[in-house]
Amino acid sequence: MTLAEFRALASKATPGEWWRRISQSGICAYLYADGHLLADLHSYTEGPGPDRAQRDANAAWIAAASPTAILALIERLERAEAFIAKPAKHRFWRPGEADCPRDIKAPNGELHTLRCKVCGEDDPRDQICRATYFDAPAGEGEG
Repeated sequence: MTLAEFRALASKATPGEWWRRISQSGICAYLYADGHLLADLHSYTEGPGPDRAQRDANAAWIAAASPTAILALIERLERAEAFIAKPAKHRFWRPGEADCPRDIKAPNGELHTLRCKVCGEDDPRDQICRATYFDAPAGEGEG
């Protein structure tokens, strides 16, 4: 299945927080979305089959795979793929910038340390700025 197909499915599914409740008997798992019953999963098995703990784990997994979670994972994966294709470079403070940190300025106004504005690393050894890229909101840490 492609990311586009996953995105289409997630976009059409019931939005909101998904959660689960297990019946007292442990036979049913109820899945809720946005405060409404989404599905009830029954497990009437005789002989070998999933036990109560396994049914609860399965229901927890389904609830965790909400459209919101899937769409967030797709976005993060696409951002990672874009970063690999075109890595972000460090953006350094320049002399004379009004908001330049004082601790990297020399008395003559020049900078005695190269500090990246995005990741905060001083005198980085490589050109790729990756320290905060994946955790930054979309659009930050890029370029």
